[in-house]
Amino acid sequence: PHRLRLRLDQTRQVRLQVVADTFDILVDEQAEIGPAGRVLRWNVDESGPHFLRLIANEPLRELEVRR
Repeated sequence: PHRLRLRLDQTRQVRLQVVADTFDILVDEQAEIGPAGRVLRWNVDESGPHFLRLIANEPLRELEVRR
């Protein structure tokens, strides 16, 4: 399993997607990210790189991403 911790200074609604290099979407969820942080976990059945896509209605300034 993989995991990332995401944190923002101000709480925002964000759509989170984890996408494989084959463009298969492995995770697709709405989430609230704020000062308390949000942990995103997913299992990987496919080998190869994976990408994190964040979709928001406004810029995500000061986004902190940790493994």
